[in-house]
Amino acid sequence: MSADDDESDESPSAYRGTRMGRSRANGRARANDSLPRRHFDTEPGRRDLGMWNEHAQPTIWDAVNYPKEEEFEFESYYLRYDRQAEARAIIDKPVDDTWQEDPKIKDEEHEDADNPQSDFEEDVSEFFAGEHTRRKPIHRLNIADKLGRLGQYSLLVLGTADGREMSEPLRKNEFDGLDDLNYLAAFGEDRIIDIHTNSDMTSERFRLPEEFEVITQELEDQNVSDEEYESEVIHHSRVIHIPEGTLEDDLRGTPALKPVFHELLNIDKIKAASGEGYWRAGYQGLLIQPPQDPSGPGRMTFSDDSEGVQNEIRDFLNNFQRTIATRAEVNGLDMSVGDPTAHLKANYEAIAAALDIPKSILTGEDRADTASSEDVRQWHQKVGERRNKFAGPVILEPLITKMVDCGLIAEPEGENFVIDWPPLDEMTEQQEWQLRSTKADVLKKVAPGGMPERLANVPELRSLLGWGVEVGSEVDINDGAEEGEYTVEDGELVEVETPDAGETADGESVMPGGEDSEETDVSNSISIDADELASD
Repeated sequence: MSADDDESDESPSAYRGTRMGRSRANGRARANDSLPRRHFDTEPGRRDLGMWNEHAQPTIWDAVNYPKEEEFEFESYYLRYDRQAEARAIIDKPVDDTWQEDPKIKDEEHEDADNPQSDFEEDVSEFFAGEHTRRKPIHRLNIADKLGRLGQYSLLVLGTADGREMSEPLRKNEFDGLDDLNYLAAFGEDRIIDIHTNSDMTSERFRLPEEFEVITQELEDQNVSDEEYESEVIHHSRVIHIPEGTLEDDLRGTPALKPVFHELLNIDKIKAASGEGYWRAGYQGLLIQPPQDPSGPGRMTFSDDSEGVQNEIRDFLNNFQRTIATRAEVNGLDMSVGDPTAHLKANYEAIAAALDIPKSILTGEDRADTASSEDVRQWHQKVGERRNKFAGPVILEPLITKMVDCGLIAEPEGENFVIDWPPLDEMTEQQEWQLRSTKADVLKKVAPGGMPERLANVPELRSLLGWGVEVGSEVDINDGAEEGEYTVEDGELVEVETPDAGETADGESVMPGGEDSEETDVSNSISIDADELASD
């Protein structure tokens, strides 16, 4: 029967690797419901292989249980992320390092200043402090980013105190500050029923979303309503739309797990096979046969078809009986399991190449300090590019811009704002000294006669080593001591004599309460006679 003859409305289920597990998303909440859905006929047994027969594919795909394109849905990636360590690492590592700390949003007018200089910078700092949202914004940004990598996109919704329907747009400068911000909410692709886009080619929003229909709550009590969920239509001005890895379609990107889904399946199979193999090898196989016939070249036979021997062996294995009383010959079978490391390595390398993640970072070797410095450097460069090309322009800039437009955050004094990302990894004190030692060795080698002072002056040399140009500028000489007790003269630490109590700096004696005394003599204080006060 062809697809056209199929009268069933049931669409193909998502590929889950195994046909187990409860669907995370509501059955009606499919990411592609806004697109026409196709139906495919299946031959007996083909569904179990995760394959469809409409388009021929290499036989190996049938044999190794690789899914076809039509079976991929958000559920496919979510279940693998939920259950497989490698899938979780692929999603989490880039996102967690991207949002490692709060980024610094600076007014372009005061870009070089360290502390907030404008109302805009103060509002942004207050926003990231999390005083106006249920969770700190960095947490919501992290979750929305992960959901976007899991699927084709995610949404970050601004909840405000304007009191209007979510389908109505936010107005220009309608708020008086962050007190009108209620929450930030993240939604994955499986919570989006439909996206209404602008099809007017003369509009500046051509092919961009106008509204999102979002599932806000699934209903457990079906007696209350015939509906299975509650939904809300949300205007685009209240939403940050987050697709990663887009090509010509600005609405949907490529899920991060999709290009390496086959390798993830392979890793599951290798681990399962090795685990099962080692488990079976732990119980040595036994070969039971009758003893040799002393009167002939052959063997004797069991009078009871070896039932008695099998019972004794069973008691030996299961009931802790440590003796076997039988004339049968019992020999162990050699059971060995191959080392799966090489097979796993091949799949890890394929994943690392496809996603541009060093293998040592992907497998967690960096946590054990076994990753090479080059791998760490490459990874930090990759995360830096992700910050500058995706997290900044796709997530942060639209979010801050929307908040400025509606008045939640003050407008910057400059023409725009800039994002200053924190460093990914600061050097330890030991690493800093090792770097200075390396620089000092290089300076000595390249300097004429091995004398760095002939190559540069002292301030220049200090600057090359990462110190301040002034001698003593790196140490707080008064740390832990009274101010003025020490000072630096001609590059050396000099103790300053402190005058004793009752003497001036010149050594002259000073009487308490005298002209130069800073203390007040109680005996010389002004007194008022009560009788005089009463007479006045």
